[in-house]
Amino acid sequence: MPAATLLVTLQAFSETERRFSQVSRLLANILTAFGCVLVLYAGYMLATVPRSFFHAGTLSDFALPIVLSVLFLRFLFVLTLYVHYETLFAKIKFLYQTESERARARRAALFGFHVRTRLIKRWLRYVQARRPREPDEFKRSVRYVKAQVQYERKPPEIPLCRGWSPYLAGKFLSQMGLSTGDYFHDRTNASRWRSSSKYLDVNGGPIPNTIAFYVEGDEQCVNRLQLVADVIDISSIKELRICFLEAVEQLLKEALGWSAPPELTAATNNEVPISMHVAGKTIEFVKESWPSQRGYELRFYLRNGGTTDTGRTVS
Repeated sequence: MPAATLLVTLQAFSETERRFSQVSRLLANILTAFGCVLVLYAGYMLATVPRSFFHAGTLSDFALPIVLSVLFLRFLFVLTLYVHYETLFAKIKFLYQTESERARARRAALFGFHVRTRLIKRWLRYVQARRPREPDEFKRSVRYVKAQVQYERKPPEIPLCRGWSPYLAGKFLSQMGLSTGDYFHDRTNASRWRSSSKYLDVNGGPIPNTIAFYVEGDEQCVNRLQLVADVIDISSIKELRICFLEAVEQLLKEALGWSAPPELTAATNNEVPISMHVAGKTIEFVKESWPSQRGYELRFYLRNGGTTDTGRTVS
């Protein structure tokens, strides 16, 4: 055991730097050989001295870790459930002023979702946006969230002339790590719904350049797709342009089945604004400087209609 511990420690340390790669491979081979010897020795002892293995003590040694693991997983499940609901109840306390409304909200969550904690966060967004107060309103809120989950499992077909399904559009860039989260009601605009991805770190430095993906529309249909690149580290701009252009090409392929037009590719590489209107869709690329002058944004839009965000007609 001391020898095995030493080898494992050395092997773990050797993986921290590339210059130790040869040592890491050597130690990995030694550990593999050591494991094979242990397996062969255990097989030999099992064949020659079976009584040393087949007894009550061996059974308890094998069963105890399994039983403890199962019980610990149940404990973690109950603890996670408690933490989710405790956090929810704390937020409900700030959302409602009267104890009767708080009690209705707590009952709606408990009896509506049970152990389905994944839906609690989505339901809380609904409550924050619409503030149900009566029992029937809380029941409708629970039904609405469950219906949204069903829509995600079997997204309804939406004609391309109208836009895209929110649950399919959010996965257009999943291969690049830009899948969006829940599609939810925008608090600042009652008629808009939106979803966004996590920031994709392009250069991996202390001051990262990032790319994010956004989908926007109404409750049933997405009518605008948006890619945003935040440029902070100018020295890594080439890497960012390559990744951003790859995301643009992938988005056009998934959303429309098109390849990126050469003029769009050239404009993106040169960071020159461009807009075009094709088959009822508007494609636009813009560059926006930050007021602090410490960076800028590259934005790509794909939306229904023939006008840009500024309202001008494009062709």
